[in-house]
Amino acid sequence: ARCAASCFISAIKSARAAGDLSIESRAYSQLGYAYSEGGMHDKGIEMFKGASRASALSKDTASLVFDLRDIARNFADKNTLDSALHYYKIALRLAGEQRNVRMAATVHTQVAALYEKLGLCDSAWVHLRPAIEFADPYNASAVTMISALLYDRQGLVDSAKAYYVRVTDVGNVYAKQTAHTWLAEYY
Repeated sequence: ARCAASCFISAIKSARAAGDLSIESRAYSQLGYAYSEGGMHDKGIEMFKGASRASALSKDTASLVFDLRDIARNFADKNTLDSALHYYKIALRLAGEQRNVRMAATVHTQVAALYEKLGLCDSAWVHLRPAIEFADPYNASAVTMISALLYDRQGLVDSAKAYYVRVTDVGNVYAKQTAHTWLAEYY
């Protein structure tokens, strides 16, 4: 991990020296992911903020939306929920201004996941509906799993079971594992 961090830091310095904001943004972002995956959320936030500055300066709104989403996710992982929701809202506003439904659906999905974890089902459904309507195959695993969790949380067992079964078809390996764990409790 130290080698990766060192390489990304070198890439940031080189990109900055060359005036390449796109590479600078991507290197900051990758370093942010490395820190986040290591549970170092404060460092992750710092790196994603660096990515967002470079994205904003280069007027790369798509990257900026995802940088803001990643800042929000790190705040959520730290249970700093006001800050998480603040950055999610900015990301959603920018995605809306760009009329980029795919970006907005991805961010809405993460906001829905946050609200589901907090037990705020109505708010979660408000954010999940745009993602359901967009029906992006890339997002199918998360959308289907969050739907199952929400139905389960609301006591709608038949719907929850049906969605957990769907997760076993469309989910990634982690979602499938969670779905099988929940299904085992029903059967």
